[in-house]
Amino acid sequence: MLLVTRDSVNLTMRDAAPTDAPAIRALLQSNALSDDAVSSQQVSHMVAQNRGEIIGVAALERHGPFGLLRSVAVTPSWRHQGVASALVNEIARKFGDLCALYLFTDTAERLFASLGFEVVPRDTLPADIANTSQALVTCPATALAMRREVASQQQPDAREDDRQMPGATTSMR
Repeated sequence: MLLVTRDSVNLTMRDAAPTDAPAIRALLQSNALSDDAVSSQQVSHMVAQNRGEIIGVAALERHGPFGLLRSVAVTPSWRHQGVASALVNEIARKFGDLCALYLFTDTAERLFASLGFEVVPRDTLPADIANTSQALVTCPATALAMRREVASQQQPDAREDDRQMPGATTSMR
């Protein structure tokens, strides 16, 4: 999917290929995020790239009728330009058969709220999400759980994007 074309910018989004793993790992590590799922067959990664360089990533882990959004990260020089929003909305579109998307964050509540996610109490999470390693181990109890209905999803053109938070990341420590 082509996002923007200008003289010096040729921004595209696509499903990640196995050969993208080193660049995805480097991007996640530079944002202090876990890279444990990069090679997982259970996790689908989408990347944003400019002229062959990966500048953003988002991942989705499917759990029954639900999706767990994880590892949203954007290179610092590309933040505040709609990359994170575009990745999240594209992943939601791609997995439109899900009932809802969930995520955990301790840094990006405003970004994800601008994309239609709402904070939900952890004790209301469906078992498919509550029993993930993200919910039980990786994300601290202080990380907010958020939900976005997929069937009624809106895809806001959130130019606010990643300027709403430092690092443009979901919590994946």
